[in-house]
Amino acid sequence: MKGYALFFKQFVQLLNTADENLAQQLISPNAQFYISNSIEVFEGPIGYLKIIEGIQNHFHNVRWEIDDITIVKDKYFLRFLINAMDNNVLMDNKSNQMYVTNTYHLANNQIIEGYDNTLEILHQKGISSN
Repeated sequence: MKGYALFFKQFVQLLNTADENLAQQLISPNAQFYISNSIEVFEGPIGYLKIIEGIQNHFHNVRWEIDDITIVKDKYFLRFLINAMDNNVLMDNKSNQMYVTNTYHLANNQIIEGYDNTLEILHQKGISSN
């Protein structure tokens, strides 16, 4: 896909703002998203916004940035650096810096499938034993 840098710049903006218009533009209505800590399949732009909302419920002031991109045909492996504050009172609202690697399959300049590794975030937080 040509112009993937611009596409993923807009995608990071979506992750940081949960902008519904960007979601409609970047994500196919038929896209399917899988997250590592759920058996539910999230579908389309609204489904992906639910994933973002779930992360925002755990953390506030979430800021995503791309650390690295590996491309294999039409699949994009993105390593993100995430800066966030815990929403958990027991965690003393401390600042966190985490890395997560997600995979996205693109067609016609839209995401048609994604795998979000949320367990990686939980493991880095010491919440998961895996």
